[in-house]
Amino acid sequence: MAKPDIKTVVQGLTDRAEDLARTLLPNGRRHGHEWRCGSLAGEAGQSLSVNIGPSRPGVWQDFSSVEDKGDAFDLVAKCLFNGDKKQAMAWSISWLGLDDMSPERFKQNRRQAKQRSAERAKLDRKEEAKTRANAKKLWLDASPDILGSPVDLYLKGRGIDISKLEYVPRSIRFASSLREPSNGVCYPAMVTGFNGVDGNFAAVHRTFLHIHPGGHVTKAAVPCPKMVLGRFKGGCIRLWRGEDVNPETGEVKRGASWGKIKGSARLTIVEGIEDGLTVALAAPGRRVAVSVTLGHLAGMLLPKCFTEITIVGDNDDPDSQAATALADAIAGFQRQGRKVFLSRAPEGFKDLNDLLNGNHVHGG
Repeated sequence: MAKPDIKTVVQGLTDRAEDLARTLLPNGRRHGHEWRCGSLAGEAGQSLSVNIGPSRPGVWQDFSSVEDKGDAFDLVAKCLFNGDKKQAMAWSISWLGLDDMSPERFKQNRRQAKQRSAERAKLDRKEEAKTRANAKKLWLDASPDILGSPVDLYLKGRGIDISKLEYVPRSIRFASSLREPSNGVCYPAMVTGFNGVDGNFAAVHRTFLHIHPGGHVTKAAVPCPKMVLGRFKGGCIRLWRGEDVNPETGEVKRGASWGKIKGSARLTIVEGIEDGLTVALAAPGRRVAVSVTLGHLAGMLLPKCFTEITIVGDNDDPDSQAATALADAIAGFQRQGRKVFLSRAPEGFKDLNDLLNGNHVHGG
C-alpha cells in the first residue's frame, strides 16, 4: 500500500476545511466564510479565524499572535500536538481515511489534488478582486462628513472630540446602514480605509454602532463589532498625517501624504483607531498609523523614510501572546535599521484611550 505524502494530506484537509475546523475547535462559531474562536485552545472568542469558504479554505491565523498561522495541516499540528508534524501526519491520515491506499488510488489522488489546487488558486484571485471591489464601493458610498454624525457621537463617548483637531481625518467615514455578517442586521458604522503597501486602497475596517434612545452611541452588541473587509497584509490605516507649522506665520497645515514625504520622518503606530485619535489629540504633530492587530504589526511594510518608529503598546501581561507579538514587531523594525521607541499608558490603564477616560483596569 502506498503511503500518502504531505501534499495529498494537506489537500484532503483543505477540501474538508469546515469539518476540520468544527472537529478541532468545537466551541467556535461560523461568521460568513470563517470559523472563529478565541485561540488554539478552542475557547469561544474572535481572535483565531479559519477560512472555511470556497476561497483559501483551511488558511488560518490567530490575530493576537505573530507565529500562529498557516494551512489546514498546520492547524492540526498546533491544535493537537504542540506543532509536532509527525504526530499531525499520522492523525490526519487516519481522520481522512487514507490508511489503506492502493498505488492506483494514490496516483489518482495526486492528479485530483493538483487540479483542485489550480482551480482554487484561480478562485482565490477572482474572490480577492471581488472583495476589494466591494470594499472600495462601501468606502466610496460612506460619507466623509462625520462631524455631528453617529461616528462623531461614538468617538465623543470615548472621550475623543474630533472638532478639536485642525482637520478631520480623511481616513474615517460614516455609513448609515451596513449589514453585519453574523446576523444579517444592518447597523450604522464607522468606516476606516486601509492603504496597501503600494499606497492604494486595500480594505475597509468597520465598527458597527448602536444609537441608544437619547442619542448616546456605542459599539453594537454583536459578537464582533469590529471587522475588516478585504486583504490588507503589509498595509495599515494611515490615520493622521500630523501637522506642519509655518515657523514665520504660525499657520498650521495638514502634513504631507506618505508618498510626498521628503527626507526622514517619524511614525507613531497604535493598535486601535480610538488610541490613534487619542494620540492625534494629545500630540497633533505626530503622524499616526493603525495596525488593527498586534499580529499584523510585525508584518507592516513601511516606506524607508520612516527612520524612527514609536509603538504605543497596551499594558498586556508580560507572559502573554500579545507581549510576545509586540516584542517580535519591535525586533523586526530594528532589523530594518529603524530606531524603535515603546510607549505605554501608566500602570493601571489598559491603553491610552482608557487613560483619557479614566478607566482603570480592575484591581489596578
